[in-house]
Amino acid sequence: MKRGPKPIPQETKELRGNPGRRKGPEPEAGDLPAIPSWLPKAARPTWDAVIPALAGRVALHQIDSAALGDLVLCLFRLNQAERHIEKHGLLVKGAKGNEVKNPAAQLARSYRISVQRWFTNFGLTPADRSRVPGSTAVKTLSPLEAAREQLKQPTSASVQ
Repeated sequence: MKRGPKPIPQETKELRGNPGRRKGPEPEAGDLPAIPSWLPKAARPTWDAVIPALAGRVALHQIDSAALGDLVLCLFRLNQAERHIEKHGLLVKGAKGNEVKNPAAQLARSYRISVQRWFTNFGLTPADRSRVPGSTAVKTLSPLEAAREQLKQPTSASVQ
């Protein structure tokens, strides 16, 4: 068990100001992270929707590429699982012919938990935003909303 509060991200500290006038780390200038090579091609539109939305809220660096890739993959797979549930229903025929819970429901739950954790790690949850003064009125879509908008169009890589 870890002790003490969670560490505050540097971007949050910068938005709050520096009342103690302590010296902090030097900010890194950089472009948007590159798309990881292992990210499936079908998930690339999700990357294109999420990363620009995130860049407006969080300082992204090249080293974040793998973490962002996993976040995007989780969002993409969550969307696939939800589409499968919509298509086949929450209950499906089991091996013995009886109705059982659609396995995609458990997948969706797991991916939703992962997305929530990634959002917390990047400081994107409502609780994280409420801790930053002046950040309550955000005019842009959240990364999750941007991904959902992008993925509303059916793709050829959808779950069968």
